[in-house]
Amino acid sequence: MSFDKPDQVTSDAGALIGRRLLDLTGLISMLMKGLVDSRDERRVRHSLRELLQQVLLSFMQGWDRLRSAEDLKNDPAFRVACRDQRGAKVLEPEHRLASQPTLSRTIDRLCEEPNLQHLADTVTRLGMETIYTRNAG
Repeated sequence: MSFDKPDQVTSDAGALIGRRLLDLTGLISMLMKGLVDSRDERRVRHSLRELLQQVLLSFMQGWDRLRSAEDLKNDPAFRVACRDQRGAKVLEPEHRLASQPTLSRTIDRLCEEPNLQHLADTVTRLGMETIYTRNAG
């Protein structure tokens, strides 16, 4: 073990559990089905799916402000949890997570129509499914 290299130490290992939870519930897939990505494909570095995972995992870990993105984008466990790629390549310097401005623009895009309506519909459907399941339906 070496604690003198920030890119090899994590304080957010729970992000790996959060990612597993997102995968098992299918939440990201549900959300992605109706989202519109209006970005210019030539300028895209992070997929919308990875950005959504990064935002949700940040909130799940208790990071309530996107300012923490600057710290988290270098955290190895958080990087593995947020990326769709697998293997050691994810931890290479050129595979950093999105910055705070990128995440802020992503949230802005999610708040535009038709994305906002899709997110509201998905949350409503999840709520109804939860109620239905709890009532032994």
